[in-house]
Amino acid sequence: YLIEYFFVKKADFITTVSDPLKDSLISRFGNKVATIENGFDVEDLDKTETDSVFPDDDKIRLVYTGRIYAGKQDTSQLFKALTILKSRGIPLHDKLEIIFYGFALEPIQNMITKCNLETIIKIRGFVDRMISLQAQRKADALIFFDWHDPSAKGMMTGKFFEYMFSGTPILNISMSEDTNISKLIKEAGIGVTFVESAEKLADTIETMIHGDKLPYHPSPEVLSRFTRRHLAEKMIEDINARLSNSSNISTST
Repeated sequence: YLIEYFFVKKADFITTVSDPLKDSLISRFGNKVATIENGFDVEDLDKTETDSVFPDDDKIRLVYTGRIYAGKQDTSQLFKALTILKSRGIPLHDKLEIIFYGFALEPIQNMITKCNLETIIKIRGFVDRMISLQAQRKADALIFFDWHDPSAKGMMTGKFFEYMFSGTPILNISMSEDTNISKLIKEAGIGVTFVESAEKLADTIETMIHGDKLPYHPSPEVLSRFTRRHLAEKMIEDINARLSNSSNISTST
């Protein structure tokens, strides 16, 4: 913390990925902070294979890509929802597959064993990024575990922006509809947020198993704000504005 303070204090310009984090930094370092989100390079989609990574077996596939931060993300609602679906007599092993790609997935493996869900949930581990993007595009929905640590308000992982541009609806499991992620999903029209409601999550997954599609109405205007090109231009404009203000102050004095 002291090392961070020593170096960041000397910076002329600081960027962070969300407005809540910006406010926190302003309180420590003054008004030289700007929000520049992580964003996504849309050109990466052109490099992604169009073939499906999944067998053609009519199963609904929910995909998670990335790592799990124990104590920061709450995965329990998903497992509660699956337990509810099993109690309804739905043959999940024939209808549903949930796949995790990434690392640090020990919390998921432990819950799989505890809930006896080995035939439904699969852990594929760390894979090439292009395979991850391909899986995101071919899934029926993407699972996102929003940040559940109140002390880290404003956290927005880079993985979320991959989800935004995947063309696949997001099942966001969150602690609030007021988090940055929850609000952005709603604004962009790219998924559904579940706030501490395993029952509603179970209902939604069941409707998918019965053939219904998730609501998905992506807003081109919102998505365009999060391309890396747009964010780079935004950053250049902010730097130029600050340089201009600095020059005007120097001239006036």
